[in-house]
Amino acid sequence: MTPVDALDTMYLMGFKEEGDRTREYIVKTLKFDKDIYVQNFEITIRLLGGLLSSYQITGDTRLLAMAEDLGTRLLPVFDSPPGLPYKSVNLRTGKTRGPVSNPAETGTLLIEFGTLSKLTKKPVFYDKAKRALVETYKRRSPIGLVGTNINVETGKWTNTDSHVSAEIDSYYEYLLKCWVLFGDRECKAMWDT
Repeated sequence: MTPVDALDTMYLMGFKEEGDRTREYIVKTLKFDKDIYVQNFEITIRLLGGLLSSYQITGDTRLLAMAEDLGTRLLPVFDSPPGLPYKSVNLRTGKTRGPVSNPAETGTLLIEFGTLSKLTKKPVFYDKAKRALVETYKRRSPIGLVGTNINVETGKWTNTDSHVSAEIDSYYEYLLKCWVLFGDRECKAMWDT
Protein backbone atom coordinates (compact mmCIF):
# COMPACT_ATOMS: atom_id res chain seq x y z
CA MET A 1 0.00 0.00 0.00
CA THR A 2 2.81 2.42 0.83
CA PRO A 3 4.31 2.73 -2.68
CA VAL A 4 0.90 3.60 -4.17
CA ASP A 5 0.00 5.94 -1.32
CA ALA A 6 3.36 7.75 -1.64
CA LEU A 7 3.80 7.85 -5.43
CA ASP A 8 2.08 11.18 -6.06
CA THR A 9 4.09 12.74 -3.22
CA MET A 10 7.34 11.57 -4.82
CA TYR A 11 6.46 13.37 -8.03
CA LEU A 12 5.22 16.49 -6.24
CA MET A 13 8.49 16.66 -4.28
CA GLY A 14 10.54 16.36 -7.47
CA PHE A 15 11.74 12.78 -6.97
CA LYS A 16 11.00 11.86 -10.59
CA GLU A 17 13.58 9.07 -10.89
CA GLU A 18 12.39 7.40 -7.68
CA GLY A 19 8.79 7.95 -8.74
CA ASP A 20 9.37 6.37 -12.14
CA ARG A 21 11.03 3.32 -10.56
CA THR A 22 8.21 3.01 -8.02
CA ARG A 23 5.56 3.37 -10.74
CA GLU A 24 7.11 0.52 -12.73
CA TYR A 25 7.28 -1.60 -9.56
CA ILE A 26 3.57 -0.94 -8.90
CA VAL A 27 2.49 -1.75 -12.45
CA LYS A 28 4.54 -4.97 -12.48
CA THR A 29 3.66 -6.33 -9.05
CA LEU A 30 0.31 -5.00 -7.84
CA LYS A 31 -2.60 -7.26 -8.77
CA PHE A 32 -6.10 -7.06 -7.31
CA ASP A 33 -7.38 -10.51 -8.32
CA LYS A 34 -6.81 -11.89 -4.81
CA ASP A 35 -9.04 -13.97 -2.57
CA ILE A 36 -8.74 -11.55 0.35
CA TYR A 37 -11.08 -9.25 2.23
CA VAL A 38 -10.06 -5.60 2.30
CA GLN A 39 -11.48 -2.70 4.26
CA ASN A 40 -13.25 -0.61 1.66
CA PHE A 41 -12.59 2.80 3.23
CA GLU A 42 -8.83 2.32 3.63
CA ILE A 43 -8.37 0.75 0.21
CA THR A 44 -10.43 3.52 -1.38
CA ILE A 45 -8.57 6.45 0.13
CA ARG A 46 -5.09 4.95 -0.10
CA LEU A 47 -4.96 2.67 -3.15
CA LEU A 48 -7.79 3.93 -5.36
CA GLY A 49 -6.98 7.55 -4.50
CA GLY A 50 -3.26 6.95 -4.91
CA LEU A 51 -3.65 5.34 -8.31
CA LEU A 52 -5.94 8.12 -9.52
CA SER A 53 -3.74 11.00 -8.37
CA SER A 54 -0.64 9.30 -9.75
CA TYR A 55 -2.41 8.81 -13.08
CA GLN A 56 -3.37 12.49 -13.12
CA ILE A 57 0.24 13.50 -12.45
CA THR A 58 1.92 11.08 -14.89
CA GLY A 59 -0.70 10.40 -17.56
CA ASP A 60 0.26 6.70 -17.33
CA THR A 61 -2.92 4.96 -18.49
CA ARG A 62 -1.80 1.72 -16.82
CA LEU A 63 -2.48 3.38 -13.47
CA LEU A 64 -5.98 4.40 -14.56
CA ALA A 65 -6.67 0.83 -15.76
CA MET A 66 -5.56 -0.47 -12.36
CA ALA A 67 -7.78 2.09 -10.62
CA GLU A 68 -10.77 1.04 -12.71
CA ASP A 69 -10.11 -2.63 -11.97
CA LEU A 70 -9.93 -1.89 -8.25
CA GLY A 71 -13.00 0.36 -8.30
CA THR A 72 -15.00 -2.34 -10.07
CA ARG A 73 -13.92 -4.91 -7.47
CA LEU A 74 -15.02 -2.55 -4.68
CA LEU A 75 -18.52 -1.89 -6.10
CA PRO A 76 -20.21 -4.84 -4.33
CA VAL A 77 -19.80 -3.02 -1.00
CA PHE A 78 -22.72 -0.80 -2.06
CA ASP A 79 -25.10 -3.76 -2.49
CA SER A 80 -26.97 -3.23 0.78
CA PRO A 81 -30.70 -2.37 0.68
CA PRO A 82 -30.16 1.36 1.40
CA GLY A 83 -26.94 1.50 -0.66
CA LEU A 84 -24.74 2.12 2.38
CA PRO A 85 -21.39 0.35 1.93
CA TYR A 86 -20.31 -2.69 3.89
CA LYS A 87 -16.97 -2.35 5.67
CA SER A 88 -15.15 -5.09 3.74
CA VAL A 89 -15.22 -6.84 0.39
CA ASN A 90 -13.41 -9.83 -1.07
CA LEU A 91 -11.50 -8.59 -4.11
CA ARG A 92 -11.95 -11.84 -6.04
CA THR A 93 -15.44 -13.02 -5.07
CA GLY A 94 -17.17 -9.72 -4.35
CA LYS A 95 -18.55 -11.12 -1.08
CA THR A 96 -19.07 -8.49 1.57
CA ARG A 97 -18.98 -8.44 5.35
CA GLY A 98 -19.12 -5.96 8.18
CA PRO A 99 -22.68 -4.65 8.35
CA VAL A 100 -21.92 -2.10 11.08
CA SER A 101 -20.05 0.93 9.81
CA ASN A 102 -19.79 4.65 10.50
CA PRO A 103 -20.41 7.94 8.66
CA ALA A 104 -16.73 8.40 7.81
CA GLU A 105 -16.77 5.07 5.97
CA THR A 106 -20.24 5.39 4.43
CA GLY A 107 -19.91 9.04 3.42
CA THR A 108 -16.23 9.40 2.55
CA LEU A 109 -15.96 7.72 -0.84
CA LEU A 110 -17.22 10.25 -3.36
CA ILE A 111 -13.95 12.03 -4.12
CA GLU A 112 -12.21 8.84 -5.23
CA PHE A 113 -15.19 7.11 -6.83
CA GLY A 114 -16.32 10.40 -8.39
CA THR A 115 -12.88 11.01 -9.84
CA LEU A 116 -12.86 7.46 -11.21
CA SER A 117 -16.23 8.16 -12.88
CA LYS A 118 -14.96 11.41 -14.33
CA LEU A 119 -11.78 9.84 -15.74
CA THR A 120 -13.40 6.64 -17.08
CA LYS A 121 -16.69 8.29 -18.10
CA LYS A 122 -18.55 5.57 -16.18
CA PRO A 123 -21.18 7.14 -13.90
CA VAL A 124 -21.75 3.99 -11.83
CA PHE A 125 -18.84 4.85 -9.51
CA TYR A 126 -20.09 8.37 -8.78
CA ASP A 127 -23.70 7.27 -8.46
CA LYS A 128 -23.01 4.51 -5.91
CA ALA A 129 -20.79 6.68 -3.70
CA LYS A 130 -23.17 9.64 -3.95
CA ARG A 131 -26.13 7.50 -2.92
CA ALA A 132 -24.19 6.29 0.13
CA LEU A 133 -23.40 9.88 1.10
CA VAL A 134 -27.02 10.98 0.68
CA GLU A 135 -28.35 7.95 2.59
CA THR A 136 -26.00 8.80 5.46
CA TYR A 137 -27.18 12.41 5.41
CA LYS A 138 -30.86 11.39 5.35
CA ARG A 139 -30.40 9.55 8.64
CA ARG A 140 -29.48 12.66 10.65
CA SER A 141 -31.15 13.25 13.99
CA PRO A 142 -33.89 15.89 14.42
CA ILE A 143 -31.16 18.41 15.29
CA GLY A 144 -29.07 17.51 12.23
CA LEU A 145 -26.41 15.21 13.70
CA VAL A 146 -25.23 11.81 12.51
CA GLY A 147 -24.47 8.98 14.90
CA THR A 148 -21.23 7.09 15.36
CA ASN A 149 -22.20 3.64 14.07
CA ILE A 150 -24.83 2.50 11.59
CA ASN A 151 -26.06 -0.87 10.36
CA VAL A 152 -25.70 -0.66 6.57
CA GLU A 153 -28.35 -3.33 5.96
CA THR A 154 -31.11 -1.72 8.01
CA GLY A 155 -29.99 1.91 7.86
CA LYS A 156 -30.49 2.16 11.63
CA TRP A 157 -27.99 3.71 14.01
CA THR A 158 -26.36 1.24 16.42
CA ASN A 159 -24.68 4.10 18.31
CA THR A 160 -26.38 7.49 18.16
CA ASP A 161 -23.58 9.38 19.94
CA SER A 162 -22.36 12.27 17.79
CA HIS A 163 -19.08 14.22 17.67
CA VAL A 164 -16.60 15.56 15.13
CA SER A 165 -13.72 13.13 15.61
CA ALA A 166 -12.89 9.61 14.38
CA GLU A 167 -15.66 7.72 12.57
CA ILE A 168 -17.51 10.94 11.68
CA ASP A 169 -14.98 13.69 10.85
CA SER A 170 -14.33 13.01 7.17
CA TYR A 171 -18.05 12.67 6.43
CA TYR A 172 -18.36 16.43 6.94
CA GLU A 173 -15.10 17.10 5.10
CA TYR A 174 -16.28 15.25 1.99
CA LEU A 175 -19.57 17.16 1.80
CA LEU A 176 -17.59 20.33 1.15
CA LYS A 177 -14.90 18.72 -0.99
CA CYS A 178 -17.49 17.11 -3.29
CA TRP A 179 -19.08 20.48 -3.87
CA VAL A 180 -15.70 22.05 -4.63
CA LEU A 181 -14.41 19.20 -6.82
CA PHE A 182 -17.56 18.25 -8.73
CA GLY A 183 -19.76 21.33 -8.37
CA ASP A 184 -22.46 19.06 -6.92
CA ARG A 185 -25.07 21.47 -5.54
CA GLU A 186 -26.70 18.78 -3.41
CA CYS A 187 -23.37 18.30 -1.60
CA LYS A 188 -23.17 22.06 -1.08
CA ALA A 189 -26.68 22.13 0.39
CA MET A 190 -25.85 19.22 2.73
CA TRP A 191 -22.62 20.98 3.77
CA ASP A 192 -24.45 24.26 4.41
CA THR A 193 -27.01 22.45 6.56
